[in-house]
Amino acid sequence: MVVAALATACASNPAPVTVATSSTATVVSSALPTLGSTFVSPWYGYSVRYPTTWVTTDGKGPWPPGQVLRHDDPRLDVIEGSTEAGQIRFVAASQPVPAGTTARQFGNAENPFSCPPGDGLPKALTIDGLPAFVTLNGCPSQGGLGGLIWDVVVISGGRGYDFTIDGALVSPEAAAWLASIRLQPTSARS
Repeated sequence: MVVAALATACASNPAPVTVATSSTATVVSSALPTLGSTFVSPWYGYSVRYPTTWVTTDGKGPWPPGQVLRHDDPRLDVIEGSTEAGQIRFVAASQPVPAGTTARQFGNAENPFSCPPGDGLPKALTIDGLPAFVTLNGCPSQGGLGGLIWDVVVISGGRGYDFTIDGALVSPEAAAWLASIRLQPTSARS
């Protein structure tokens, strides 16, 4: 049900829409292009769909526990592109976590940033069927692209995953992109 609606949101390219969020930012979105290709992380044990013409950069892992990775860190996997409304970026990494670690514990430990919620993701968000914890929820991005930012973490197979999307898009597009992630913790390199 929700997945079908999210897939539909990614499959079309409607005219740009201006969305006023509950924060002071206003984001113009021209819908995320069709997610026609698959990026498979060489380090971090996941795959994600992305717009075919966009640029991917393999992270130069690993991501050591206790370190915060910022947008320009070469250890991050990066997917970047643009729409009529502006640039959009997806970054991701994962690391081993102690047994019993929850997504909330991992998210609170690895992301020291906070902001008031803005254009929020669905309350019961999952990544590849697992409960996710949202650490940044559609607030104005300070990461250079402008627009909004979402940071989502999930635990699978003894690994903590962190996925961040920012730029000129709105929460339904971010949710649709997150819905395309498949976790493969056994393929991650330590």
